[in-house]
Amino acid sequence: QTGTAQYHTSSKLGPMSTSTNDVSASTNELFRRAFTAQSEWKKDELCTVVHWLRQGMAVILGLVWGLIPFTGSTGVYLFLGANVALPFLYYTQFLGVDDEELVGRFALIQEGFPSSTSIFLVFWIASYNLLHV
Repeated sequence: QTGTAQYHTSSKLGPMSTSTNDVSASTNELFRRAFTAQSEWKKDELCTVVHWLRQGMAVILGLVWGLIPFTGSTGVYLFLGANVALPFLYYTQFLGVDDEELVGRFALIQEGFPSSTSIFLVFWIASYNLLHV
């Protein structure tokens, strides 16, 4: 021990650590575990991973929907279904998380949902217009 104070990385528990090495190490560890089946998770970590998973999925599906080209409510409803089902299957089947015990089912289903829907619409509209209009 070097005599420096150790802080929690959650802002709810105390001051954030200012070391960029700590942040990058924890981020690398977090995303390494995101691709490791049956990993152990804390509530905040799992919420972060689910949030960013949805954002990435929204970009990819928005581009795919623009390429296909989907139009109208069919594309919106398909995305909304995928936006609920795919992350749910990811964290219950692949990660093996009991969502009701750890966070609550609704909390994980809504984590990142509004922002990913917005991102999806931006990428869908832009890719559709660039390719088909």
